[in-house]
Order: sequence, then structure tokens, then C-alpha cells
Amino acid sequence: LKIPLFGIVFLQILLAIATAWITYRAALEIDPRTAFLSGIIVLFSPPITTSALLILSDTLFVFLISLFVLIFIRYLKSTKTRLAVLSALILALATYVRPVSYFLGVLVAVFILYANLGKNFRKAILQAVVFLSVAYILLGIWQLRNYAHVQRFVITTIQRDYKTFPIFKAYALESFPAGQGGWPVFSYLNAAWHCFLSLMARPGTLKYLHSYSINVAGKIFGYPFVVFWWIGFLAGLVKLRVNIIYQFIFLVIVYFVTLTIAVIAASCGERYLVPMV
Repeated sequence: LKIPLFGIVFLQILLAIATAWITYRAALEIDPRTAFLSGIIVLFSPPITTSALLILSDTLFVFLISLFVLIFIRYLKSTKTRLAVLSALILALATYVRPVSYFLGVLVAVFILYANLGKNFRKAILQAVVFLSVAYILLGIWQLRNYAHVQRFVITTIQRDYKTFPIFKAYALESFPAGQGGWPVFSYLNAAWHCFLSLMARPGTLKYLHSYSINVAGKIFGYPFVVFWWIGFLAGLVKLRVNIIYQFIFLVIVYFVTLTIAVIAASCGERYLVPMV
């Protein structure tokens, strides 16, 4: 579109602000008391702020994922089929931006059935099928295109490298060897724990602004900020049993955490934390 670099960054900043507003609207649907604070957390999150200033897919992706979450929350409250269809459409768009959400649609379809246990289950089955159909027909169009070009029916050819997660396996066995006669499972657990901490506890960096004082100030602000939202996250986990919407949000977070660790292992960092925030 011949948009200059400054224009692209400006659009990404607008998308980041829009993501904070979408988060605010989603929190209003759950508990209005948390809405303003939820928007502020996203608005001032260092990883989100940093990604908005770089030419990456992250800002657009998190905007679409946040929109998907908002629409699906409204579906859970109303069980309207049109909202299930719209959420599937948005999830497909997000997957075109970053394929990491490719398998999320399957989990969401299962969650539709789970959320409607004891209700109109026949309607839930229909909605789950419709959700899967909309999401994966849209993705299938691109997969057909890829098959025509590279003879692989995949959303992206990079998937062939992730079938057995060789990066994580190598990282686990090399960095945390089980020892002679030891069980490799302990190597995997140790590696997964270190990756989890790297993913979920880094505050983000402002080093790309090339100012030592700003970078230090970012760290001073960043680490307490991580502790602050972690406390809120743990408080949310306490309410999982009584709130179906919290369960859905938790499912999305677990999906991204698990897939990120499995796929990129030691490269986990604050960039990949953005969808979880």
C-alpha cells in the first residue's frame, strides 16, 4: 500500500490502543469493577508497547485475538449462533496473521460443547460444527493454495519442522540431561519450567530506543508490573470453578503457553507473552 515506515508504526500504535479498549469491553462483560484496570494493564504493558514500535505481526495478531475473545465471551453469555460464526471468522483471520492459533479452533469447538452441558446440547453440537466449518473452511482455502504450490496441505510449510517439536526436545536433553539411566521426562519438565519462567516473568525491554536511562527505567517499572498482573492472574484462577468465562480465558492462555514452549523452547521471551497478557 506504499505506507511509509512512520505510518506503519502509527497504525500499530492505534491497534495497540484498540486492543486495550477491546480488553476493557471484555472485562465489562465479566465484572465491570475490573474493566478500567484491565484496559490500563494492556495499555501500559511493556511487551505490547514495544511490539507496537517494531515491524512484526504481533500487534495485529493480538488485536484480532482480543477481538475473538470479546466476541466469544458474548457468545458464552447469549449462546447466539451468529456470535459463534463471527468469532470463528475472527479466529481464522488471526491465524492468517500468525499460524500459532491454528489448533485453537478445535479446542474452542470442544469448549462450546462443555459450556452447554445440561443446556440445549443439540444446539451446542450444531454451533460447534458451524464454528469448526467456518474457521477451517476459511483456512482450508489457503491450504489448498499451498498444496497447489508445494504439494503440502498445510497453512504454512514451517509446520513440518514442528511435528515432533525437535527444538524443545534438543533443548531439554542438552540443557538438562537426565544422566545415565535417568528418565528423560525430568529433562522435559525442567526445561518446560525454565521456558515458562522466561515466557511469563520477563517484563519486556525498551533497549531498541537506544537510551540507557530509558532502558533502566523500563526495568524498574517492568518487574513490579509483572508481579502486579501476576497477582491478578492468580486471583482469577481462584474463580475458575464458578465462572465459565474465566475457564475459557484460561484455556486460551494455556493453549498459547503450551504451544509457545513446545515450538520455540529456549527462545521464549516477552514477545510471545503478548497474547497471554
